[in-house]
Amino acid sequence: QNDMHELWSLLNFLNPEVFRDSDMFDKAFSKINAKTNMDVGLVCAAHRLLEPLMLRRLKRNVQTDLPKKSVYTIWCPMTKMQKFW
Repeated sequence: QNDMHELWSLLNFLNPEVFRDSDMFDKAFSKINAKTNMDVGLVCAAHRLLEPLMLRRLKRNVQTDLPKKSVYTIWCPMTKMQKFW
């Protein structure tokens, strides 16, 4: 679902001493919703809260000798069952 309450449950699993109360977390971050205009201050606060808990690495920083990605499109006919459904 990728909503803020789901984020709280993951944080509670990782660090239950800090993330004890979902009500306080939900009240603080209830206005963050991808479908509406976001409060930039709340998003920044959420980012600061999560920053020490997250490890973010980019592929170009970790593995420098990978070849460029190749994309192939292979068309194949559908089976009778696929056509039926």
